[in-house]
Amino acid sequence: RSSTQLTVVIRAERRPTCAFDFNLANFSSVHTTPRKFATPCSRLLSNGTTSQIAFALSTVGNSPRRRVVFSADALRSNLHELIGAEGSKLVVDLRCDAYGFGASWVREQSENAGVSHFLIDDNTLSPPPPTTAALFGLTSGSPVAVVHGEVVALKHIVPGDAVSYGYTWTATRDTRLALVALGFADGVPRSGSNSGRVRINDVSVPVVGRIAMDQLVVDVTDAHVDIGDDALLWSNRDDINSWTNADGFDPLSLIARLTWRVEREWVAV
Repeated sequence: RSSTQLTVVIRAERRPTCAFDFNLANFSSVHTTPRKFATPCSRLLSNGTTSQIAFALSTVGNSPRRRVVFSADALRSNLHELIGAEGSKLVVDLRCDAYGFGASWVREQSENAGVSHFLIDDNTLSPPPPTTAALFGLTSGSPVAVVHGEVVALKHIVPGDAVSYGYTWTATRDTRLALVALGFADGVPRSGSNSGRVRINDVSVPVVGRIAMDQLVVDVTDAHVDIGDDALLWSNRDDINSWTNADGFDPLSLIARLTWRVEREWVAV
């Protein structure tokens, strides 16, 4: 019996404007950090507002770093300033796990500072006290939570090359780009596309192009950056403002929206 063989040739054309072309799976420089804590606002839920949940971030041994570090020193400093201004009237809002900061931890630090008035999840209709954003260093004071991502790749592009989905940002000079393993699946707001700023080695660098599910791109032409460096989100006031200046964006949602993929770590400093 005769048979006919059909050969089909498929030509794939790649546009030169694509900034990165690789798989993230094996680009981490370090192993996943140990088990930490999640919050009840994340995918892992519990009853009440005062408990945190232990979980393992990933079973992939070389998954890029994704963590948020909460500073007790920063929270205590903000509490001291607010108590000085508000006195015994200060109310600390613990709802939604203290907006992702960890209700039990925030309550403990607040009670140690002399605070006795709290809002819990039963107070669903009460608006957030006006001091809440300042308590967490989002509008004044010291930022309490800093998100750490990992630089997983570097690339040079030339004028005219564009970046990320939709090519919403185009280079106007020879540009060095860094790929950071943080995206909207981690809770990073897409409204920061082409406007947010990230701090790497104490230099503030801009987000360029649209933020993707697992990654964002920053322009590091004017910074010294290596693969494996920490990329910090929301570590100072100017950087926070670059993410929250969008119309209608509530600064309290920054940490509350972080997903289960981001490890939580509470430290004494």
